Amino acid sequence: MTHPLLDVRNLKTYFYLRRGVVKAVDGVSFRLNRGEALGIVGESGSGKTMTALSILRLVPYPGKIVGGEIIFKGRDLLKLTEKEMRHIRGKEISLIFQDPQNSLNPVFTVGWQVGEAIELHSEGKPLWDRIIEKVINILRGVGIPRVEDRVNDYPHEFSGGQKQRIMIGMSISNNPDIIIADEPTTALDVTIQAQIIDLLKDLRSRYNSSIILIAHNMGLVSELCDNVAVMYAGRIVEYGSIEEIFNDPLHPYTRMLLRCIPRTDIDVDKLESIPGEPPDPVNPPSGCRFHPRCPYAKEECKRDPIYIENIDGHMAVCELYRR
Repeated sequence: MTHPLLDVRNLKTYFYLRRGVVKAVDGVSFRLNRGEALGIVGESGSGKTMTALSILRLVPYPGKIVGGEIIFKGRDLLKLTEKEMRHIRGKEISLIFQDPQNSLNPVFTVGWQVGEAIELHSEGKPLWDRIIEKVINILRGVGIPRVEDRVNDYPHEFSGGQKQRIMIGMSISNNPDIIIADEPTTALDVTIQAQIIDLLKDLRSRYNSSIILIAHNMGLVSELCDNVAVMYAGRIVEYGSIEEIFNDPLHPYTRMLLRCIPRTDIDVDKLESIPGEPPDPVNPPSGCRFHPRCPYAKEECKRDPIYIENIDGHMAVCELYRR
């Protein structure tokens, strides 16, 4: 039996605020195989980014991982020391932040910043000339033009798309096993978005890296991912292959997300939207947290536990599929 590269089991990350406890990630489980691309989608506040930060144990204060397991290459990351985690971050699991403008340091050259990531995870003390040579090759590989002339430029001298390419170059500088891309195209126009997705596809095939793509845009997820996890209010409500999610969505929330996507094959006067608002994270509704907004809600949806139906790996947490 082949073991997954990453196995997240019942992960719980809570934030302890004065007004109450925010269950940002509340019992999330999924698996990621080597070379696989997994999309995590959902509205803002659904827990996508916090799931990614929990994997790397970078949850900001006053958040805390309170339960679950994160099994990576057979080891539970939650049981490692901080020193052991520093070896994994950026080397074996890397993160592409959604805003390169704020992620790159404005007072250091891009060559120095990418080179620092290489130096920190190198054995011994490699010569800086060798590091810069590797940096040039990396930045050339992610599509930075005239890279030999620009390696000593500062972040403000690059466009938004180029900055994101630099961030991607930094994330792959140590050939990680997993690349977590947290909405890497949010601040970019449509043309650059397509280029970034094509770049991630190329890197995946070139290095056989696994990718976790966090996104609002279901269309982008369909271009890159093999499987999709749909999150709502801190929980995964549906999980399946890209074909299952797009061709046969089970959960009402997934169906409504898909109806929000513009389509070229259908003429519509107005795009559909999901009525209502996401629940209060401190006082979420009982049972299925989507039931106040769901057109199919029944009285049973207000009670725990919610029945989980699993059909050939396609899972939906919904009372509609109780047998």
